[in-house]
Amino acid sequence: MVFDLRRYQSTALDNLRSALARKTRLVLLYSPTGSGKTEMGMAMIRGAVGKGKRVAFIANRVELIAQASRRFLAAGIPHGILQGQNTIALDSQVLICSIQTVAKRGLPRLPRGSGAHSCDRSPCKGQGCTNADLACQAGHFA
Repeated sequence: MVFDLRRYQSTALDNLRSALARKTRLVLLYSPTGSGKTEMGMAMIRGAVGKGKRVAFIANRVELIAQASRRFLAAGIPHGILQGQNTIALDSQVLICSIQTVAKRGLPRLPRGSGAHSCDRSPCKGQGCTNADLACQAGHFA
């Protein structure tokens, strides 16, 4: 099931794409609860997957991993999960990841230039992180 984005969501994604096109090293899309961050993330993921990239969608709570997985399945986005003992299908083009597991294990290595990542729900907030690059393991997706 694919939803049409609202105007503010499309505008936010256009701004995000512009920043990425300018090779901005770290881009953050911040939006309030209920504003459709997961939908916006899935729209970006569809575009990245269409270009052959691997994507990590990172969230900070186990419940959000399960919620994102259900939403991705409903939207027809096949994926693996990197989350503690629930880890499956690490070779998937899309991975839904727990920030805690990423912090402990890192992300699977990808060929240079082959990936992107999307962090959901401010993974650093309340986790003691001081550097978003460390939290999202951006080096794995350079």
